[in-house]
Amino acid sequence: MAPVIAIGSSALVAGTAAIAGATAKKVIQPTITISDAAPGAFRFTLNGIPVSFKGSSGRFTAKIGINRVTEISAPAMYRSLSSITVSPKAAEVGSSLKTDTVSVRLLAGKSATVRFSNEKLVVVVPSPTPIAPPSNPGPSSPPPSNPPVSNPAPVTSPTDTTGAIEICKSAADDWVEGSFPYTVTAGTAAPTSVSVAVGSCSAPITEPAGAVTITEGDVGASTGYSLVDVVSSTAGSLGTVDLATGTANVTVTAGQDTGVEFVNATNVNTVKVCKTLLDNMGSLAGSTFDFNVSWTFTPANGAAPISGGGTVGVVAVAAPGSNCALYGSLTDGVAGAPGEIPVTSAVTITEGTNVPDVQVTGVVLYPPSDGTTTATSASIVEPQVGLLGVAGSGLVEATFTNDPMGWVEVCKKFDPWFYDASNSASFSVNGGAAITVDGGACSAPIEVPAGTATVAELGTSDSNFYLENITTVSASDPIGARLLTSGGPSLADPNVLPVNPATVTVPYGNVSNETVVTFINTVDPTQFKICKQEDSYNANLAGDSFKFEWSYEPGTLGTYDANEVDSNDSVSLTIGAVPAGQETPGGLVCSGLIWGPPAINANGSTNEISVTEESTTLEGVQADGYTLQGNGWTDEGTSEFPAEVSDGGSATVVFTPAAGENVLTFTNGRTPAPPA
Repeated sequence: MAPVIAIGSSALVAGTAAIAGATAKKVIQPTITISDAAPGAFRFTLNGIPVSFKGSSGRFTAKIGINRVTEISAPAMYRSLSSITVSPKAAEVGSSLKTDTVSVRLLAGKSATVRFSNEKLVVVVPSPTPIAPPSNPGPSSPPPSNPPVSNPAPVTSPTDTTGAIEICKSAADDWVEGSFPYTVTAGTAAPTSVSVAVGSCSAPITEPAGAVTITEGDVGASTGYSLVDVVSSTAGSLGTVDLATGTANVTVTAGQDTGVEFVNATNVNTVKVCKTLLDNMGSLAGSTFDFNVSWTFTPANGAAPISGGGTVGVVAVAAPGSNCALYGSLTDGVAGAPGEIPVTSAVTITEGTNVPDVQVTGVVLYPPSDGTTTATSASIVEPQVGLLGVAGSGLVEATFTNDPMGWVEVCKKFDPWFYDASNSASFSVNGGAAITVDGGACSAPIEVPAGTATVAELGTSDSNFYLENITTVSASDPIGARLLTSGGPSLADPNVLPVNPATVTVPYGNVSNETVVTFINTVDPTQFKICKQEDSYNANLAGDSFKFEWSYEPGTLGTYDANEVDSNDSVSLTIGAVPAGQETPGGLVCSGLIWGPPAINANGSTNEISVTEESTTLEGVQADGYTLQGNGWTDEGTSEFPAEVSDGGSATVVFTPAAGENVLTFTNGRTPAPPA
């Protein structure tokens, strides 16, 4: 049975319908006890609903919030209201003896007593004045000539055949709002329709004495509300009640008003929020993740939308486990309490930010037809069946998957260090967008899923560099243990090469424990060698030696200018034997590989190497031509070929070496050819 409010006596409990099988929120309402200092039949209204009692007090169900109690009638001898008191005093909002009304504020489950003091009227009856007998009585009067007139017959009123019904709408549930339609049907007469706003009563509706059926419209789960009780103000007037169809049968008494109150409650439900972890990096297991739940309920009867929400915490468990918590309590008994969601509400669930360094990687709804998800939130329509309702209820489950996060920072160095100022490199972390890092600098911290990450160097601003070394050495990794792939040559293994992309360990946490990955690039070196051959066998140069001088300047190397020195040297080559009759160059002989200048200078310039074939004492020898193999190219300053190299002549080739090896070959002949 629904809770009962007692107002001073025992009136409103006269007819009460049970809440049998209603799928609705249990509402523990406050109570008001009303008493009067004088005995007799007093009548009151509680929030516009007529109530009365004949004893000294009555207890009635009130609503959460402000309740208005008004004394509307009292026995004739006690119609002077002298005072109104409320206990506890703190519950009183205000009172007026002029309007015979007091306002009381109550919370769920609380109670108060309202006492009306009525003074008894004092009626003063004056004493009768004695009448003196006549001094000279005359003779007796003769009898009347007509017979005496008897008392007139009593005047009878026509028998009352109608009564009145007032339909009241309870405001006990704070989420029940708007106006509700009612239909009153008596016998075969045309039904009477009326709309009653929550917290008020209709005007008296005159109906023939006898059975009347009152039907509340728009009831049922689809509206978000359920009819949970019907209360009558007149004992014995309430007949059968069908809460499912919203009908109540009431007996109308001739000449009497009967108040009938319809009590609705909001159907509520709950949602299930779950948390899973992608991995167990760090210590996220045992952490409580907060979720924000917001909802908007739009009553089907046209009342303004109602919004609410709150938070729910879910404790994470180790991967691959999952843990859940319910948002919504169906048993807290407080109308409109945090944690309850009216059915048919539009609900949005988002993960809070109370756990740092985590990322939502997915949101899944079950059943999926109950809403939609984004990368970080779930939007659902609250189903109509509560968790405590039928088995297999409309409970919606939203599962949020989190990945613990860590941080990576990419640094760039060039070797020698003075190349840093004018060079940079581009990188990609976990296959993401390219980022550019200047030489001698580092990227901003980059948040990535904790565990392992890949860092790839995509290229340098100038191609004349090679990757020499990769390291993770930093304050948070002093021995570089977070580098899982080869970093390059080391004392233990000088022949190993660095692996690009590099795979590194990334711990869970903030930037204080980030993984710093440093890529070191060295400028490409150059090498060259000088070769010599004769144009054919009949040049007859086999066994003759030729001398070559070479030189280069290292170029501008920034702060190393003061240390620059010219590199130069010479080499002698003796042409080998050429098979008799061979008409193509032969007798090829080469020097060893000579280290040249770097492929590029710090300022971006390149270097030149000058190689000169010196004069020979052999008669009639000339340099017919040359070839340059490799990626270098010939520069200005190269002699014109053929060039005489006998009698003080020489031939010079100036070329710019490219990274790697460069081979310069001189071909010599004789004019005229000497005799065999």
